[in-house]
Amino acid sequence: MENRKNCCERSALSSFSACDTQSEVSSVETEVIVDTTNIQPEDQILIVRKNETEAKVYKASFFEMDSETALLLLQKAVQAMPRTDPADGMSLWLNNGAICLASGDANQLGTLSPPAMKQSLQAVMDTLPTHDPGDGSPWLNGGVLMRGTLKTP
Repeated sequence: MENRKNCCERSALSSFSACDTQSEVSSVETEVIVDTTNIQPEDQILIVRKNETEAKVYKASFFEMDSETALLLLQKAVQAMPRTDPADGMSLWLNNGAICLASGDANQLGTLSPPAMKQSLQAVMDTLPTHDPGDGSPWLNGGVLMRGTLKTP
């Protein structure tokens, strides 16, 4: 049953009313169609914004989230991340402050397409030194990938 005063106006949400603090905000038309525990990016979010004198209901989506709110969600996610590799090939974990993808069976991790491989290789080539670093790491010798020599102290 919807309880509204004369000052109530319909909000942008068709089945909700925005009223003053002495009124109730309710909806008789709200119905759960599918009960799920998964939230998808295209789902709509209802936001209730309250201050000392009023409460307003807004409809939004994940794509409308501002960067500060996204950072708060990421901060909460980092707090819940495991500190050791779960080795399931899909979870994220916190490795000494770095967010890493869990290790796992290489067959379950998928494949890299040739264009993606070329792009990744180009990004790596752009970072390689052009002289032997002396620590055994790779370097480019006139465009040829070389194994660096390991200098002993």
